[in-house]
Amino acid sequence: MFDKSNLDVLCDVLGQDARGDDIPKAAIPDREDVSWPAIVALAADHGVLPSLYPCILRHGLSDDLEPDLLEYMEAVHALNAKRNTSLLLTMDSIGKSLRDAGIDFVFLKGAALLLHDLYPSPGMRFLRDIDILVENASIGDAAALLERDGFAIEEHPGAHDVIEAMDNQQQLFVELHRSVLPAPLAHIAPAERFLADRISAPRSDHVFTPSPMDMLLHNAAHAMLHDGYYRLAELPLKDAYDFSLLAKRYGAEIDWSEIALWRCAPGTLRADPCAMAFYVNAIREMFAVPSMPKLPDTFASRLTTARWRARKGTPLDITAAHTGLRNVAEGLWRYVAVPSDRARIHSALLTPRKYKHFAQKTIEISRRTAGRFT
Repeated sequence: MFDKSNLDVLCDVLGQDARGDDIPKAAIPDREDVSWPAIVALAADHGVLPSLYPCILRHGLSDDLEPDLLEYMEAVHALNAKRNTSLLLTMDSIGKSLRDAGIDFVFLKGAALLLHDLYPSPGMRFLRDIDILVENASIGDAAALLERDGFAIEEHPGAHDVIEAMDNQQQLFVELHRSVLPAPLAHIAPAERFLADRISAPRSDHVFTPSPMDMLLHNAAHAMLHDGYYRLAELPLKDAYDFSLLAKRYGAEIDWSEIALWRCAPGTLRADPCAMAFYVNAIREMFAVPSMPKLPDTFASRLTTARWRARKGTPLDITAAHTGLRNVAEGLWRYVAVPSDRARIHSALLTPRKYKHFAQKTIEISRRTAGRFT
């Protein structure tokens, strides 16, 4: 009897990158009972679909998947790799412009992860936009540099004090931030510390990222507190996977007692330590990263963990999952400017015959439901 949730299997397959090992097929018992369509839909729902395809190949599991499903995953990964390669070149160019202008900055979030080569290939990480923290006094100069390079500038004053820049030709978004997190959480990730403790990215000596400690804290605060997943007793897999890869790379040099208290001085903690305990311990449970210790549990974090465990095996809404897979394909299709690639994604994924077949084979819904998407 298959007793693993789809989330467990997904993390087993992804987890080799976090643990640094290779899991043989035998590590997934009762493989004939694994619903790969549901797991692929779950990966898309969590934003880790491009990461899943290379792991499927490395595990030698590709024969377990329907050919159309594997073709879909390959196309998504290939197009995402092309887009991220372009984004890395753009980051290098922006970083050089800012550095030459004497502006202090760090790339944040997914951009910083790509610059650290945490993923075995750039195509494994979805990136919606490029987030850059800029010293407050120079953010106008930074926006002017982007405008000079062809970006359209729009300011959005508010919690993040964001200036948004868009390159319509490349469908590329850049967000310039004055703060790392909105005001109620700003003390966890003060912009001044992020800029002072910045490091050169492994990919380039003229682009900068936060320190590994600050990257971990930003990841946890954004997922658990800003996005509210701790309150919902949910583990957002893309954030958790990022955290696990950071811990694998830098865990031995991290003071985890500081992580547990959100790196706040004694008496100044205004963030919930229960949220960090839940987050770290849930990630350990799913990915078993050797360099990541268990944090002391609290009554509240144990309750949240119990709620999460009870819900993590709940199936996705099939119609929503189906729509999500289509949106992934269509979104990447829009991002890729080369006509031949647009034709490829369109013919492989979005034409009625192929998409109807994909829906029937991979989402396991009725013919009537699948027909609505033809």
